[in-house]
Amino acid sequence: MEKSADRAAGNQGQQRQFLLFLGFQLPPESQPLDAHIDWLLGTLSPREEKVIRLRFGLSDGYMYTQERIARELYVRQPTVSRIENKALRKLKHPARRRTIEERLLITPLLLAAVAEADRRCRHAESAVVDEILLEIVEERRRARRAAATA
Repeated sequence: MEKSADRAAGNQGQQRQFLLFLGFQLPPESQPLDAHIDWLLGTLSPREEKVIRLRFGLSDGYMYTQERIARELYVRQPTVSRIENKALRKLKHPARRRTIEERLLITPLLLAAVAEADRRCRHAESAVVDEILLEIVEERRRARRAAATA
């Protein structure tokens, strides 16, 4: 039981290191990254996704060499290297970076906005609560963007 918990903690660390390697701003430590990583890697071809998952230890926590991945995919090592490089170029593309950073930042923003909306309007109608919630999310999003550009 302990080994699986250690592996899960290690895998979370691998996921954080992978996103840092790609240059993303990360959310607080407590936010799970599985769904974000799955979405990000889902934008790649199946072969590229498999190479990146194995190379960075995102599936089982173990980082495989290009030679080992080549044996598993029945290709030569230079082919794995090309696939990895192409996938990393795609993942580092500015459009993907903006999208994933918004996904990483919106979850804590939304949770904070819900708490703030609840505090502001305990007895308001649901439509008013929705408006306030959207307003708070937009305020926080603008503040984060301003802080990021500063």
